[in-house]
Amino acid sequence: MDQEPIPEEGRSPDRPLHLINGSPALTQEREFKVQLTEEGAQRLEQLLGPPARTVFQRNHYLDTPDGLLRTHHYGLRLREESLGPRPTSDRRFILTLKGPSITSGALVERLEEEIELNGSTAQRILEEGLDPRGARLDLLGTMADRFGMHWVACLGCVTNERRVFLVRLTDREEPHELELDRTLFPDGSVGYEAELELPPGPKAEVELPPGPPAEIEEQALRELLASAGLPWTPSRSGKYTRFLQCRGQA
Repeated sequence: MDQEPIPEEGRSPDRPLHLINGSPALTQEREFKVQLTEEGAQRLEQLLGPPARTVFQRNHYLDTPDGLLRTHHYGLRLREESLGPRPTSDRRFILTLKGPSITSGALVERLEEEIELNGSTAQRILEEGLDPRGARLDLLGTMADRFGMHWVACLGCVTNERRVFLVRLTDREEPHELELDRTLFPDGSVGYEAELELPPGPKAEVELPPGPPAEIEEQALRELLASAGLPWTPSRSGKYTRFLQCRGQA
């Protein structure tokens, strides 16, 4: 039985949905990702002071039984997030397709397409899976047609506690959001990471265009970490890759 298309609803808690004629648009995600130790995360948080907000996330990952998406270096995530550690009425659900990444040091760039779901739709996907052809994600639908992908199901999840700090790293009017993540993986290991998201790059189609230079932001972030006595350690792998490593699939 074909699944009903996912309704388009609302906005992501972290950033707005980019819509073109009522459909999510491909955007270029650009962010610095720096690996931290538990002690390093504590020292950086002490330097930054109280966070602007704390978000609790469960990242559910989906793929075909034979791993078709990850074979082509794509990741499909259904994120459940709220402002408290327990499920509450403020929960949001965002379905995101992430494309292959281009990494230069700590800077990671990739195509991203996302849509927000209501709770009942998200729960149905987690329990029953999803026909990617009805997901309202254009790139996912294109991949489904090209590779004969008819169904994806939930592989498992990681939990993440994200503290968001507003920091002024450059002379731009709006402060940057620096995110400190504490992630619990299925094998019981815990990872710590700092992420600094940059403004989106040029409008994306299917291939990833080069983004604008980010030397100023990188130098400012390096100096911030150094002021906390922390080294510049680019993250070696993302949360999804570490999740797959726990399952012996990376």
